[in-house]
Amino acid sequence: KGMFGEPLEELMSLLSTPCTVEVEDQAKAELDFAREFATDWLMKKLSS
Repeated sequence: KGMFGEPLEELMSLLSTPCTVEVEDQAKAELDFAREFATDWLMKKLSS
């Protein structure tokens, strides 16, 4: 298994690791930003 051998397992272990509230809030903010960015990008692609 390389560094990227099991990305899904890595992700699941990260998600199942209990975090502090601050870390969760930060991650949620970044996730919301990424989702908005992806949505905007998709809309621009579809409308062009």
